[in-house]
Parts: sequence; structure tokens; C-alpha cells
Amino acid sequence: MLRNSSIMGITVNIRNLLAFAKCLVVIDDLWLLDYLDWLNPQLHGMLEFIVKRCKGIPLAINVLGSLLATKQTSGEWKAALRAMELSNVHQEDSLQLLKLKILSLCYDDMPHHLKLCFLYLGLFSEQPSIEVETLYQLWMAEGFVQPNNEESAITMMDAAEQYLDELATRGFVEVNEAEVPNIRRFKSCRLHSMMLDLCLHKAKQEIFSEVIRSCQRNEINKSPTPFGNIRRLSMNVGGGYQSEDVMAVLLKNAYMHLGYLRSLLLLKLPRRLEFVEFSESINLKLFLLLRVLRFDGFDLRESKFVGEVGKLTSLRYLSFRDCRLNNLPLSLGELLNLQTLDLRVVIDRMVTIPNIIWKLKRLRHLYLPSKFNAREDDKLRLDSLVNLETLENFDTSACSTTDLLFLTSLRNLTASVKGNAKSLQGIIKRINMNQNCLCQTSIHVRRFDAFTAEERNLSMSQLLECPSLHTLQIKGCMSILPHIICYSLTRIVLSRSALVNDPMATLGRFPNLWDLVLEDGAFLGKRLTFASGAFGQLKHLTLSNLPKLEFLIEEEGSMPNLCTLQVEGCNNLKELPIRLQELQGKNSLQPSMLKLHPCEGAPTLYWST
Repeated sequence: MLRNSSIMGITVNIRNLLAFAKCLVVIDDLWLLDYLDWLNPQLHGMLEFIVKRCKGIPLAINVLGSLLATKQTSGEWKAALRAMELSNVHQEDSLQLLKLKILSLCYDDMPHHLKLCFLYLGLFSEQPSIEVETLYQLWMAEGFVQPNNEESAITMMDAAEQYLDELATRGFVEVNEAEVPNIRRFKSCRLHSMMLDLCLHKAKQEIFSEVIRSCQRNEINKSPTPFGNIRRLSMNVGGGYQSEDVMAVLLKNAYMHLGYLRSLLLLKLPRRLEFVEFSESINLKLFLLLRVLRFDGFDLRESKFVGEVGKLTSLRYLSFRDCRLNNLPLSLGELLNLQTLDLRVVIDRMVTIPNIIWKLKRLRHLYLPSKFNAREDDKLRLDSLVNLETLENFDTSACSTTDLLFLTSLRNLTASVKGNAKSLQGIIKRINMNQNCLCQTSIHVRRFDAFTAEERNLSMSQLLECPSLHTLQIKGCMSILPHIICYSLTRIVLSRSALVNDPMATLGRFPNLWDLVLEDGAFLGKRLTFASGAFGQLKHLTLSNLPKLEFLIEEEGSMPNLCTLQVEGCNNLKELPIRLQELQGKNSLQPSMLKLHPCEGAPTLYWST
């Protein structure tokens, strides 16, 4: 116990303690020294007990420590450690058994809703990471996430993120925080291998779920697939699977067991490039309780199954992400309980969507294809989706901007406009209508040169003043960049902008700009200057196909957080940035192709001509 020690004294003591130890237990966040009066005489025995029983395994100590962190008094600590004794955790146990017992003890201490959320992670056992936005929506579809009536401003997605945060705090899941300031704090998550073993063990023990791991197609029918009355099934598809192989698994014992199924995830293996054809039909009456259906990496263009998906009236989550799909069926309009619809398919040609999405009035998250049209050349109607929180790939060529005015719950909007100033004005009007609710907006403007000069100047000024603008991509001539500071913008891409004056004087003042791309004649001048103190948050800078650019001037103190610089197609560039010159000199590399990883914390730089 270190008390009233200087920083140097604490450092020396820690170094001495670690000289002959496997781990260090730290008691943190003690604001009142009075607490030490009960910690001093009692703590050492407890800590010795923990370390001995955990055999110095860092993960076990960390998870057990996270469990104890939820206890408020020494009595609660003792009760938790007494439960550890009663759970037959012995120092003589094998390492694997010891891990499982300790982690099981911590699992048993969790609230019921967190247990459900943790077990669901096991369905992604062969995925390197799990996208948290998708995970939250799956939890919601299963009913694991309960609304917080005390805080009406907290959405279900916010509540789900709090669940994941608590799982991470308890040491059950590893999270990756979003690099860019975002509406969501986390980007992805994963399970440590020991936690995955616990998750799969508990899921099987509690008949929660079943995971069919990847295997070759000639082995699939040899598997007994002991489904039981399972509620959730995940198949990791790869290794030469065909649709008949997938159907063989689904139909094996189907009439006895799959009627209880609530989640069916057909996932592609990481790095698998080929698509699995899925043209078989199946009796959908077997899946009437199904709430979650996810296809990942399937060729569904000839699928009869997709045409009958409207029979699954209990569905709350439906995803065709990364699949091949040309047309959506009219029966989609029968899924009145749907909360999430993900149509981000692989684009071979324009996807046709029937005008029935307006019927899905409980929809909260809608991801449209990147290229789509409505049947009979009509506008896709969305005005009735008053509960919608996420709308991605909204295209003014196929949708009406007036519908956005009715989406009063919208928090995240990704929209594209092609050469129509009136449509862009409609989006800007919606952004400014309810600023407290709409937290994040991304806008892609194509054919900006089709606007008049007056429309271009007005639109750019209004866009930069939008309080929730997160990402802005503009393709087409703008000539002049307004001298307006945008405080919310984190990423901007300018293409074919034909700017004559150096835009860095303005862009460098954007306080939250994280990623900047100038490409394909975005700048027609000879010199770009990065002023001292400019671009304080910039991490990624790309300069591509700027044929008239000759000089990059980097003043001292500019771009202090730069991680990646990519320069390509700038054939007249005569002078390198100072930082690039220094790195080149240290590494004796040629400027024709430079890719450096000189030291930890230094930027990765790309130079090509």
C-alpha cells in the first residue's frame, strides 16, 4: 500500500514490486484517506487470495477486479470472495478449468440483460470483430435492450451502447473506440479467446444459441448438428458451400427444432471473396417466430426465398448486406414489425425497390442501396417513417426531400444530390429544422458545376454553417471556397473543384477536421501552404491528381497530429514538405516511392509520382 508518496517514490516502489511478481493489483479512485483505515488491515489478505486463486492470470484478475469494482463495501467484497470459495475454485485446478471457473463466477454476477447481450456475441465467433452499430440493432430486435423511462432523451441505441460499455468495464469484451468524433463512441468490439470459450460454453449450457463453424462442403452432412430447441443459429459460410449445403443444415431436424428459432445469421467468412448462390426454397412456416434474419455475402438474384420473405411477419431485423440482389419483392411491405432494414447490397446494376417501405412504420434504421430506383420511375415514399433514426444512402434522384421534413426522429442522415440545387436546399432545410435531434449528417454532392455560380456560393455557405454536418463530398467546379469556419465537419473531399486560391487558409481553421482529400483538379494553383497552428486535429491528408501543384509549404507547428500523408499524380511537385524531407534523409529512401514507418507515433507517409 503506497500512501502519501511522491511520484518518484511510487515509481521506484512499483518497479521493486514487479521485480519478482507476475502482476500488480492497483486500488484506484480513493478520494478519502479514511477508506484506507479499513483497507489497510483487511485488503492484503483479500488481494493475496485473489492472486493465488487466479494463478496470476491477467485476464482472470482483471475480470474479477471489475466484478469487485461494482461492490461498494468491504462486506460486499467478502461476499463475492466467499462465492468464489463456494464455486469450487481451487489453486490445484488445471489452468483451463481455473479460467473457466473464475470467469463463470463473474458471469453469474452480471445482471440478466447483460448476460443475454454477452451470449449473443458468440454468434460471431469466427468474425475478427463485430460492428457495434449492427450489434446494437440485433440486441434491440431480440428485445434485450429496454428503454429508459427516466431519461426520455436516451434512445434504444444509446441504451445499447451503455450495455456494451458496462460489458467492457467488467472485462467481458474488448472495444475499439471510434477514431473520428461520432454519434457513437465505439466502432467495433471483439471477444478475447478465453471469453469466447466461456461465451460458447454458457450458450450451449443454457440452450441459448448454436454456432456452425466453417467446414468443407463434403464434411457438412457428417455433422450431427445437435440443435435441440435452439433460439439462435449462426452459420459461417465458406470453403465451397453451395445453397444446397446451407439448406441441408437448415432442414436437418427442422420440423422438430427450428420452429423455436428467433435469430438466423448466415455469415461469410473473413477474406472470402466468392459469393454463395442461394436459389433454394424453404417452407417459411418453420420460422414464424424469427425476429432476426441476416444474409451476408450470398448471391440472391435467383432466390425464391427472398420473394417470400414477407411471410416472416415477426421479423424485426432484416439484412442483405454485401449480397447480390437486383430486385426487392412486394412482400417486403408485410413486415410491419421491422425495426432495421439493411439493403447495402453489392451493386452490379441499379437495384429496383418497390414503393412499399412507407408501410414499415416501426422502422428505426434504414440503409438503402448505393444505387437504386423506385418501380415505375416514381419517387420512393418515406414520409410515414416517423420513428426513423438512421437513414443512409438517401438519394434525391429517387427520393423526395420533402419527405425528410416528416422524419422528426432522425439522428443520422447520409444523403446524395446530383446536380440539383433545389434538392440540396431541401436537405439543408431539414438539417436546420430540428438541430437538437439530428446529430450527424453526411452529404455527397455530384455535378456541382451544374449549379449556377450564385447557387454554388449560397449552397457552400449554407452547408458550412450546418451544425450537424459531419462529412462533405463535393464533385464539380466551385471556384471559390467561402471564408466560413465549420465547427462540426470532420471529413471533406473536394474533387474537380477548380479552386484558384489556396484553400488551406480556410480549411486549416476547421477545429475538428480529421480527414482532408483534394483530388482530380480540386486545386489549380501552384502552392499549398499549411500555416503554423493550422489543422490541429488533422490525421489524414490526401493530395491526388493535382497536375499544377509545385510546392507544399509546411510551417512549423502545423498538422501536429498527422498520421497519413498520401501524394499521387502531382507530377510537377518540386518541393517536399519539411517533415517528409527529414524522414527521407533519415531513411535514405528515394522520393519516387516512399512508405515509411520510422518510429512509433510518427506519421505514415506515401509519396508516388
